[in-house]
Formats: sequence, C-alpha cells, structure tokens
Amino acid sequence: MGDLSIAWRQISARWITHGLTIVAIGLALALAVATTLLSRGVQAGIDRAAGPFGLLVGAKGSAQQLVLSTVLLQGAPVGNVARATLDRIAKHPGVASAIPLALGDSYRRLRIIGTTSDFLETRTRPAAPTYFRITQGRVFAKPFEAVLGSAVALRTGFKLGDTFRADHGDEPELPGEEEDDAHGSHPYTVVGILAGTRSPADLGIYVAIESYWELHADQRLTPGDPTGRDAVTAILIVPRAFPADVYRIQQQALAGVFGPDVQAVVPYQELAA
Repeated sequence: MGDLSIAWRQISARWITHGLTIVAIGLALALAVATTLLSRGVQAGIDRAAGPFGLLVGAKGSAQQLVLSTVLLQGAPVGNVARATLDRIAKHPGVASAIPLALGDSYRRLRIIGTTSDFLETRTRPAAPTYFRITQGRVFAKPFEAVLGSAVALRTGFKLGDTFRADHGDEPELPGEEEDDAHGSHPYTVVGILAGTRSPADLGIYVAIESYWELHADQRLTPGDPTGRDAVTAILIVPRAFPADVYRIQQQALAGVFGPDVQAVVPYQELAA
C-alpha cells in the first residue's frame, strides 16, 4: 500500500502534465481519423467526378482544361479535332468504343453535350452497372431530342415533351439581341430525364451529336479542317483491356499516331493532381 500511495501522490502532483499527455494522445488519434475520413471523401469525390471518363482524346493544349470542360463541364473547351481522328481511333485494336463529344452550346449556362447513345451506356468498370440511368422517358433517337441530367430537370422544371432553344456559347441571349438563325429554328424536345449521379454530369443536357453538326453546318471549311461541321470536341475511349490499352493509347497519342494536334489524358489523374 505504501508504494501505491507514493505513486498516487506523484500522479496527483503532476496531474496537469499527465492530463495534457492524455489530451495530446486523443487529439493525435482524432487528427488521424479525420485525415483518413477526409482522404476517403476526396477520393470518393474524384471517383464520382471522373465517372465513366477513363480516357479522353482532345485537341492539344492544356490537359486540365480538357478535363475541366469535358468532365466537370466548366470553362471553355480546348478546341476541336477532325472527324478523321475519331474514325482513326475507332479502328484502333485496343479501342472497344470511341464516343464523340461535342461542346459549345448551352441553355441558360447549362452545357449541351452532343454525343451518341453509347455515351449513356458507359460504365465505370466492365462489370459495373451503367453509369447513367433513365428515370423518365427514353434515350434520344434522332437529332434535336434531349436527355436532361437530374440537376438540369430540377433547375429548369422541364418535363417530357417540353421544348427549348440552345444558345451558342455559354452565355444566354439577352432581351433584344438578334437570335441566331440556326439555333432559333431548331428547338430541342425533352425525351428523357436521368437519375442523379452526384457528379457534374447531372448538370448536362445530352443530345445526338448530329444536332451539333446540323446547327453548325455553315461552318464547313476545307475537308478535314477541325473547325468544320463534323468536328468533335473530345473523344471518350472505352478500352478493351484496362489499364494496358489506356496507357498504350495515351503513349501513342503523345507520339502523334492519331495526328499531330491531339492529346490523350486520363481524367482521374488530372483531377487527383
């Protein structure tokens, strides 16, 4: 008992020191847990944002800008690539599917994405369910039919059968401004609404890429010119083998196999950088 009494008196005499030690240990543990949870949250956010965008091909320039404009639907596109580039990539033995994406039009600052129905069938992994799911209506089947992301439907209040006219660029036309003839004479009809993905894709309006080509038909220049009517802004590549074909295609793009003015980027890497 004497030893215990002595020990207790020593602890009592230094209770502040021991208390601070216990608090410090607790704070260290709490910080470790918080850091782990934050890291997992950031990881989950990147995963949701990247979604089905495993590999993107676009015009040479800023890789981050290509990802921001195409995946996050923010900022200006880097530029366009020729239809011939899309056709060349589609024939690559490592490509299961090459899905065109066209950007440049909007509705009240909500991006309109021209693509094919294959885009709405993409998956984050081969065995995963499709990333997009129609909750109302159907997928677009012809030009000037539109499928709305869940956030677009909420923000605009559009329902199946409603129509709207696109704005060229990101800024809506102001009252009194002259309406673009092509855009004004080709309204879109809402035929489908997507389930929420908790990603920037919810802010997209998805239409057949032929809609873009028809609206911008007056931009015909020389054959193969990237600014021509059948240009694409980016190409989403679904590889046959992941990750082997992803890195092989990326390196070949860097070497100029698909043309001198294109780049291939992995959106997940750019978002995590």
